[in-house]
Amino acid sequence: MSFFAEAIQRGNRAGQPAATAVIIGTVYYVTDENVTERSNGTTWDDISDVSAATPHDLLDGTQNQDTLAAAVSRGSVIYGNATPKWAELVVGSAGKVLTSDGTDVSWQTPSGGGGGGLTFIELLSITANAQDAAFAATLAGDTDGVYLVQCEFVNGGGATVIYSLEPNSLATNQTSIIHYNDGTTAASNAYNLLFLNTLVSGDQGSAQLTFHSRKVFNSVARKRYTEGLFATTFTNQAGGRIHGRWNETSVNVTSLRIHSDIANGIGNGSQFKLYKYAES
Repeated sequence: MSFFAEAIQRGNRAGQPAATAVIIGTVYYVTDENVTERSNGTTWDDISDVSAATPHDLLDGTQNQDTLAAAVSRGSVIYGNATPKWAELVVGSAGKVLTSDGTDVSWQTPSGGGGGGLTFIELLSITANAQDAAFAATLAGDTDGVYLVQCEFVNGGGATVIYSLEPNSLATNQTSIIHYNDGTTAASNAYNLLFLNTLVSGDQGSAQLTFHSRKVFNSVARKRYTEGLFATTFTNQAGGRIHGRWNETSVNVTSLRIHSDIANGIGNGSQFKLYKYAES
């Protein structure tokens, strides 16, 4: 018989061995009387009554001496602090995630890690016709690395319009190639700008463009590239792909704006969203 089988036993009263016949301290649960007894070497002591035990908090700092005293609070978690002791970590604010730095844990804003997540930067809603629409956010292209621009266009200019993306409000040293198909015609066009879309008078369309904004990558100055998709109307409804390049490798990208080649081309109801890739 194992030590534990000898030290902790159960059975009915009739089957209980004499207290002198077992190891001192043996615990025996009497199943037909629902009591627990412990051998003192001579007799069995009833240890069933635990009413005298004093309740205490989980993190009381006294009874549980490896804890730091803290009252329970909604959403909190227990963690090992630097002392080290078990302690309360109060719940983080909305949107925060529990993060490890390899030593301690804390609530932090999610960064997306290697999962390719997006961090929202700004929503730009147009309420009056304009030729330019600039995001208010001050950017750090060399640090952020990759931006995503989502566009919903309303043509308010009364004529065919071409939309482009202008880093730092600049339109120089830029080229784009678009490939499109309207169900009848498949064609390609070249532009001396970072193309987003082109709309006929009074029409609507959309575009999504990824902009690689670093001027230096792996210690080498490089051109900035764009790629994306657009939906528009030429003769018929059309969709296409965009490939662009900004041949500027000397300045940091600190702002982005949407430009129309005609006055009021960015119509009331247009909307633009800016994100950065969290992994960048």
